[in-house]
Amino acid sequence: DAPVRFLSAGTVRPIEVFGYASPGAPDADFVARVRPFFANGDNVYLLHAPAFDVFAGRRDAFFAAAAADGLEPVLEQTFTQRDGTPLVELWRLAPH
Repeated sequence: DAPVRFLSAGTVRPIEVFGYASPGAPDADFVARVRPFFANGDNVYLLHAPAFDVFAGRRDAFFAAAAADGLEPVLEQTFTQRDGTPLVELWRLAPH
């Protein structure tokens, strides 16, 4: 969360729910941690672009959990590097 705090001059304090237990797969409690945030339609979710996703499986698990709850991920904005390569994506969840 350090980059978000820095870029927002401390006005945004992100809540980390994706977990760091294993870079190879989300832990067993991942969906239980992320699902409570789905109820608030004002929440946004920052995900690394697929090419920069270091923690495997979380992106897919996030999208699957949203779909199971009848929500559709909507890509709001993509933040790119100077050369145009996508780095971070901002998502919202909308009802189907």
